[in-house]
Amino acid sequence: MTFYIPNGLDRDGIAINTRSAGRKDFDAYGEPAGVLRKMGKYARNLGAALGVVYVLAAPGCGGSPTKPTPTPTPTPTPTPTSSLVITEPTANAKPDTPLDIEYTSSAAGANHADFMIDGGEVYHDTTLDGRFQMPEKRPDGTDIISGGNHTLRGYLVDAAENRLQGSDTSVNFHVISVSGAITDRIVGGGVSGSTIAYGTKTARANNGAYEIVGLAPGDYEVTITGGHVEHKNLKVPVTDSDSFPFTVLKWGSGRFGAVYDQTFDNFYQKFARASDPVVKCVMDSVKPTEIYVTLDGLS
Repeated sequence: MTFYIPNGLDRDGIAINTRSAGRKDFDAYGEPAGVLRKMGKYARNLGAALGVVYVLAAPGCGGSPTKPTPTPTPTPTPTPTSSLVITEPTANAKPDTPLDIEYTSSAAGANHADFMIDGGEVYHDTTLDGRFQMPEKRPDGTDIISGGNHTLRGYLVDAAENRLQGSDTSVNFHVISVSGAITDRIVGGGVSGSTIAYGTKTARANNGAYEIVGLAPGDYEVTITGGHVEHKNLKVPVTDSDSFPFTVLKWGSGRFGAVYDQTFDNFYQKFARASDPVVKCVMDSVKPTEIYVTLDGLS
């Protein structure tokens, strides 16, 4: 029988043949090949090897400690951003009407922009092209925007009319309104049915009263037409809401027996043509729109 004791450090094992070995070889502690002594050497070598392995693997002793596997942090889904910025009218501006709106927008999923005045009716701009004109009149003929201070509000919506978060915006502005009375210059009282125009904006007088909404600041030529001599003011300055009264001379009006009508106007034209050339030139270039005939000492 042969004992083989491997040596982990020396690579070579120790073999002992029981048949060829003498009594001394089997001596537990005999020399040179006592079994127990050989096994003790093997045990010491194995312990040393294990110690080296332990030193290399132990934390803090030159080895690499085992690191915990990190838990991945989930990446949050970004919240879609949307914006709507009104560039016209500017804050506290005095625009004319119909109101022209200019804006910039940015939003994924936006279907159109909604606008309203003072929380009233909602008007849709389905083009999203940065321009929108607010209607001037309602179906019943009333003004959508009256004179005074107002707030224009806008926001973006999707196809289901859901408002997109972050797109709300607003701007304050002022609308100019001019009003007044058109009265009979001779007998007084309001004149109904006349049409008054400030530039291209017109209104019809009701018992003499009129109102025009949505003028931009500036100088205006004002004309009044109707059953009277045409009235014209070449320059009426408008800076803010104000009242401008006017008087007109109705056809058929008379004072002190003098009547200004179409017949009198025809007479005046003939008189101007028959006058001295210098007088004729003056009368042709400065045609009166009304004539008063008075008694001496009276006006």
